[in-house]
Amino acid sequence: MNLSPASILTALQGAWRLALGRGRAEELFDIDTNSFWQSVWGSWILHVLATSFASSIFGAGVFLRLSLVSLISSLAYILLVHFLIGRIGKQDKFLAFIIPYQWLMALQALLFGAVAVGVLIAPALNLHIAVIPLVIWMIYRFWRLARDVIGISGGLAVGFILARIVLDGVVNILTGIGAPVG
Repeated sequence: MNLSPASILTALQGAWRLALGRGRAEELFDIDTNSFWQSVWGSWILHVLATSFASSIFGAGVFLRLSLVSLISSLAYILLVHFLIGRIGKQDKFLAFIIPYQWLMALQALLFGAVAVGVLIAPALNLHIAVIPLVIWMIYRFWRLARDVIGISGGLAVGFILARIVLDGVVNILTGIGAPVG
């Protein structure tokens, strides 16, 4: 696996183009085992960077906990998707879905991190309102990715999105992310 700043930047450019609807996932990303591991670790590294900006005011304990929860949640979702795709007979679509998905998640983390930093720097500007269209936009893109790449119905694509949301909630509860640090 060759995870370099250049490969991360290339993947983020692909994620940005995918988020804007300017290309298909299969055209924007290499779909192979090496790219899979790059998406896992690259996405996590970018999520950690985004989290570090947003959680800097809460201390190192919160940062470490959020970083670990991010990795656990990501790996659990990958396993869940692998299982679900296998159950519906679309095993050949696993890498084609999960690689762009991971990079879209990284892009989302960076965008949310930028909004969080903006809110911390200039709370009077009410930048937190920017999260609403951002959430809607990203949910739509995740939905399209699942529907188009896996080749499933819109309802089943919603299920893939809800599975991640529920899984994140369960991981957060089980790891005590809401509990005080110390």
